[in-house]
Amino acid sequence: MAAFSNLYNIEDFVAAYEMVNTANYLTRIDILASERELVEDELRFMGITPATLFPGFEGACKSLRAELF
Repeated sequence: MAAFSNLYNIEDFVAAYEMVNTANYLTRIDILASERELVEDELRFMGITPATLFPGFEGACKSLRAELF
């Protein structure tokens, strides 16, 4: 899924909206570098790849790079 917005800084907009509505809409998760391969394998198993995140030529190149190098 892709989303587009005309907002320059959508993160600040969402943060302000969260304060007004006292709700959480964005969550940041830090993943250790040592867990990268495991996480990438699990995402690939779920069908989430660079090609699905970045449709088009760029996504295809990123997927090939991740797979071959």
